[in-house]
Amino acid sequence: MLLQYLNRLNAVRSATLLNQPPAILKDGNTVAWYDSSNIATVIKDGSNFVSRWNDKLGSGHDLIQATGASQPLWGASGITFDGINDYLKTTSFTFNQPEFMYLVLKMPIWRHNSFIMDGYINNTGALYEYTTSPNIESYVGNAPALGNSNLIPGAFGIIRFLLYGVNSKLKINKTAATTGNPGVNNMSGITIGCAGNTSAFANIVVKEMIFRKVSDTVTNEGIIYNYLEKKYAIL
Repeated sequence: MLLQYLNRLNAVRSATLLNQPPAILKDGNTVAWYDSSNIATVIKDGSNFVSRWNDKLGSGHDLIQATGASQPLWGASGITFDGINDYLKTTSFTFNQPEFMYLVLKMPIWRHNSFIMDGYINNTGALYEYTTSPNIESYVGNAPALGNSNLIPGAFGIIRFLLYGVNSKLKINKTAATTGNPGVNNMSGITIGCAGNTSAFANIVVKEMIFRKVSDTVTNEGIIYNYLEKKYAIL
């Protein structure tokens, strides 16, 4: 009986460890990490409208929205931006290429020229819905833009988004990455739900976002992706 109990205890401990975030996320290269399920980092009112989404690592690179009408809505499935006027934005900080983003989100409604995210000012970290559903693209100063059509509207996916000049890439879940050079502008901050100039709003639901100031190795990228894939059961 004792042996069976210990075996069950070890199984629970093993499962818990499997769900732990990888140590690589605390290697000094993560400039911001937002987790909608970490309620302590989400400042919201009694109706669940979000005025602040704090970096869980405590960097101070917090996403802020003081205007009530522009605050996104927190829920069990993530934070919803309505595509009308909702957005969150950090203050400006040093965030230069290479910039590697891991985004867990969905697009309930795809709409041409709607910005999922950007840097502090316009077209410095732009990722937007463009031309024909479900295409998303990035443009940070250089044409042609970097595009990918593998994020299915209405379904959560994991976006791996690297801005690093000619080494840039955009990858959805486990599908093939698209590569190219969308430009060399530096983000210098983070805007979520619209362009850096607070226009072109997107309807998105965001679960978790990780922003890193490094071009992760294939191994480290895989470790971070596998953590998010298991956490959210995304295939």
